[in-house]
Amino acid sequence: MKEIENISGETPKFIGIGSLVPLVKSMKGSKKNGIESFIYALITLRKLLPHSFIHAFGIGGTMAYLGILGGIDSYDSNGWIQKAAYGVIQLPGVSDRFLKKENHKRPNIINGRKQNISYLPLLEENNFEPLLPDEKLDIIYLCSPNNPTGQVFSKKTLKNWVDYAKKNNSLIIFDGAYEAFISSKDSVKSIYEITGAKDVAIEMRSFSKKAGFTSLRCSYLVIPKNIKTLDNLSINSLWNRYIDTKFGGISYLIQKAAEATYSDPGKAQINSIISTYMQNTKTLLFGLKKLNYTVYGGIDSPYVWCKCPKNVKSMDFFDKLLEKNICAIPGIGFGSSGEGFVRF
Repeated sequence: MKEIENISGETPKFIGIGSLVPLVKSMKGSKKNGIESFIYALITLRKLLPHSFIHAFGIGGTMAYLGILGGIDSYDSNGWIQKAAYGVIQLPGVSDRFLKKENHKRPNIINGRKQNISYLPLLEENNFEPLLPDEKLDIIYLCSPNNPTGQVFSKKTLKNWVDYAKKNNSLIIFDGAYEAFISSKDSVKSIYEITGAKDVAIEMRSFSKKAGFTSLRCSYLVIPKNIKTLDNLSINSLWNRYIDTKFGGISYLIQKAAEATYSDPGKAQINSIISTYMQNTKTLLFGLKKLNYTVYGGIDSPYVWCKCPKNVKSMDFFDKLLEKNICAIPGIGFGSSGEGFVRF
């Protein structure tokens, strides 16, 4: 610690704390002493260099919260080690999971590498469906039913994206976490309902939403074997190689619980719970409509996307609702396109 206290020379703009070895484990002595040493070093650095940007490598969980309280500006979890093993080195303040400063720009980063990211705004005038961009995209992320708008993308929209991906040699990542809430017969539950999607799309599914597995971390991917990288390598094979090497697997108890959701009693319980959720959602949806609010979603998803009245900002409307003991999520929290809306 003496070296930190006696720091001198030109004030650095960025400071990185940590290493390829998880920070606390790499310190001598017990875990308790390691945490105390980390916090002491961090607080000392922050006092000496109040205007420098401090990024912490190799921390996660409780350590991350302690680091935030101690004054770090950003951090990255122990997953940094796995990325570094592939030669992906993250720069301080670039691939951060937590941004302390509200005015900090969103990082243009994917897996530690700078990329050109194009945001696809979901706007009211487009029925909250993403329009095709003019430029070429390598990876496309689509979420339907969508969080936060609650809208389900139409077959036409998804077919346009599949055709776009084929034309531009792009990969679609389709997030179907809320598919269990879809009840409309014509709504698309899986990207693979679209002709040609098996050549360009990976689908993600989760047990968190339909079966209440939040925090249990159980999900799965569908990766067609014929999908290739730009180097003509099988993405399915690469993913299996990564999982077999880096992932210890989901606990047996959680696996058995996930398996039970596909049993007849499991399906019945899930359908009953989802039915209750959707009854509550529709009560809210039609109640807001009766009060002359403009609302979207709430039919094939548990979310209602409500337009703020009289052009009120989403944070201001959020505050007004709180005064009435009603909690909603301000749309601006989901990005600039969410301004003017709240999510119930």
